[in-house]
Amino acid sequence: DDDDATDDDDAVDDDDAVDDDDAVDDDDAVDDDDAVDDDDATDDDDATPPEPGEVIINEIMKNPEWLGDDCGEYIELLNVGGSPVDIQGWTLGDTGPDCSSLNEAFTIDIPLVVPAGGYVVLVDEEDPETCPSGDGISPDFVYSGMALANGDDEVFVCAGTTLVDVVAYTDAAFPDPNGASLGFDPSLPASANDLGSSWCTATSPIGGPTGDLGTPGSVNDPC
Repeated sequence: DDDDATDDDDAVDDDDAVDDDDAVDDDDAVDDDDAVDDDDATDDDDATPPEPGEVIINEIMKNPEWLGDDCGEYIELLNVGGSPVDIQGWTLGDTGPDCSSLNEAFTIDIPLVVPAGGYVVLVDEEDPETCPSGDGISPDFVYSGMALANGDDEVFVCAGTTLVDVVAYTDAAFPDPNGASLGFDPSLPASANDLGSSWCTATSPIGGPTGDLGTPGSVNDPC
């Protein structure tokens, strides 16, 4: 009977077919905005090595009298640039002639930022437990493994293989005090810090019970 034949109403209704609206919407596709942003990629600026002379050696306590060499030697660095500099990973040492051949040396292994126009004080404490507290020196980093000779010696500041600064002091050309630091004359341009005539003996008391003289973490005494 024609009535038993499949009714057109029972056939698959076009409304039951996959609706174009159910298809993957272009809006659900990966949005270009979700793609990796070029700004998130590694910035070349992060890999730029420091400029030589951007951070300089500004003060050297090579022969402390009250604290002794194992507790009172220090090196102060000054950022003469216009931006903060993180010196984590930098190495200081002596007996170059370059950063690939340092003898006694230590590496700054913590994040340590030198503010623009600011200072960090690196203090030698071979055995911190035996060094007195309240000595007037507030170290930004405590190191060991490098001694500052009371006579002639060098201090290299290296960022990897980049030589940022070096001071080679001698008794003949530089001041040679006991119990006082050598300070770079704050009135001179940074490029003059390799000349012995640009350095003078500190006259300000460090503070605390120590009788030593120096300006760790602050402006040097004028020459």
